[in-house]
Order: sequence, then C-alpha cells, then structure tokens
Amino acid sequence: MPEISIIVPVYNKEKYLDQSLKSILNQSFDNLEIILINDGSTDNSLEICKTFEKKDNRVKVISQINQGVSVARNTGIDNASGKYIGFVDPDDWIEKDMFLKMYKKCEETNSPVCISNYFQETKEDVIKRELSTTADVLINKEIYNQILIKLIGPQSINESTIMSSVWRLLIKKELIVDNSIIFPQKINRMQDLAFSLEVFIHTEKVCVVKDCLYHYKVHDDSASMVYDVNRFEKLIKILPIIEDILIENKIENYKKRLNNRYLFIAMKSISNEAKDDNPNTFKVSLNNIKIICEHPSVQSAVNNMNFTQYSSRNKFLLNSIKKKRPFFLYSYYRLAQILYH
Repeated sequence: MPEISIIVPVYNKEKYLDQSLKSILNQSFDNLEIILINDGSTDNSLEICKTFEKKDNRVKVISQINQGVSVARNTGIDNASGKYIGFVDPDDWIEKDMFLKMYKKCEETNSPVCISNYFQETKEDVIKRELSTTADVLINKEIYNQILIKLIGPQSINESTIMSSVWRLLIKKELIVDNSIIFPQKINRMQDLAFSLEVFIHTEKVCVVKDCLYHYKVHDDSASMVYDVNRFEKLIKILPIIEDILIENKIENYKKRLNNRYLFIAMKSISNEAKDDNPNTFKVSLNNIKIICEHPSVQSAVNNMNFTQYSSRNKFLLNSIKKKRPFFLYSYYRLAQILYH
C-alpha cells in the first residue's frame, strides 16, 4: 500500500501538464500513487495522462464526464489507497522534496495534517507566501487562533487571509473518511475553503513545514487577471455553506471575519466590472455593481462595520457600497486600473 496518494484533477491543461506530472514523479519520496482524474478534457490532456500511466506503474488514470474540480477530487479520494492524501493542480509544480518533508513531519510529530508554505508565480515575479505561526506544531486552541479563524476571513479588510488551497496540505485519509469531509459540488469557486475548514476543525494537531514547497502559478488568463462573467455570483455561493459548517461545529467569534469576507468579495467583484476587457456596456456594468451593493449579506456586513479604523480611500469605498452608489465605485476602480496598470 502506498504511503501517499496524490490527487490531480485534470481539465484541459495540456500546456502545463508535462511539467506538473514530472515534478510529482521525480519526488524524492517515491512510495506514492498518483491519481489523475481526467474531468472530460477536450484537448490532449487525457493522452498525456495515459502516456505517464504507461511509463510509471504508480500512475492511475480515471476518466469521467466533466463535472468540475470538486467532483474530480472527491473521485480521487474515493479511489485513494494511501495513508495520506495530497493534492496538486495540473498547471502548478512542486519541489523535489515536498512530500518527503511533509510526510516526515507528520510521522515525527504524530500529526494528521501538515501545512506548507508556497511560491506564487506570475510572469513578472516569484513571491514567497509564508505562514506566521508561533510553533511548527499546533494543537487545539492554537489551530483555532492561528489557522482556522484566519481562513474564514480577515479581522479587517486591510488584512490578508490564509490561502485555503488544499494543495499546501498533506492529510491522513482516515481523518477525511471518518469525518465525511468532501468538496462541495456545484460550486466552482473557493471549494478548497470549505474542505480546508472541515479538516482544521476536525484535527487536534497540525504540523507546519516552513519551507516553500509548492509553486502556484497565476496565469494571464486566470479569473483574477481578466474580466470574469458573474464573478460575484460564483464567489458568493460558497459563503452560506461556510457559515453552515461554522454553526454546525459551534465555531465561535466568526461573524466579523465572515462579514469581511463578504465585503472583500464585493469589492473584488466591483473592481472586476471596471476592467478593460469587460464586454458589457457602461449601463450594464453599473447595474451589476448595484446588484452587488444591494445583496443582503453585503449590506448587513457594511452596516455592521466600524469605518473609523480605515483610510479615507477605504471609507469612501465602504460608504459607496453602503449607500449603493455604483457610479462612484465604477469611477474609482476604473481610474485606479488606468493609473496602476
């Protein structure tokens, strides 16, 4: 039986797949199975996966009709036979010793979950993204204070959150199965947040590898770089699911952070409407911003916020959301994009 099962959901990633799979197969820890879930690809991704399967008996290819990354990962979990489960996205790549370091840390500390740091790569830059924790092993309340609560959302809209992506985790399969943790289906953004929250809620110990081991690529055609149709609707869909998880597991003091998550999504979605490549008319863009501002959860969040701690810029934006002023918001973000791009 392999010690680690690595799950790779694959959908139309022929351009990046070779580098990604080679980085997994060349791991210094070789007691692996690599489960490639072809999620109805229409390019040459399946052929590339099958080529790797023929070359290395650790590779297992499963094909299914296109159902999205959540279903693909759930299929991978169902078919995994390893003691631990890790995830890699097919357009990213990993350091040679990633799974060796994470596996050893879990075994040495008897931790069911390991989290690592990562590199964020763009065409222009490579940035280290590092966790700030007081120790490399966290238990119970420390997990809540240093990871869990920060995953939910920021304490203020000026702060960043912890990246919830599962590709920075190594998790005992037993923890996932015993607690029936799955990726939510029919959700096409931020599925990792729901899964990661459940993982950290149900573990009593987490170990941290301080090295940056994963290379997360931000492409020019990613949702953060180009106009994203219905971005707000896609992103907001996960938050009621998150709140249900928090209520069901009696997580305390989450409301302010979840409110800030709503506002962060609203502000990013309004900025999206002001992008150069937005094909909509000015009138449609303003209406889309108005719909975002009028969303009950956005209004609830902004009406329960103390603006005094924020800069004049953020006060202006928050007040414009509160008073539902789409023209002001569009004008601000349009000007900002002209000046800074």
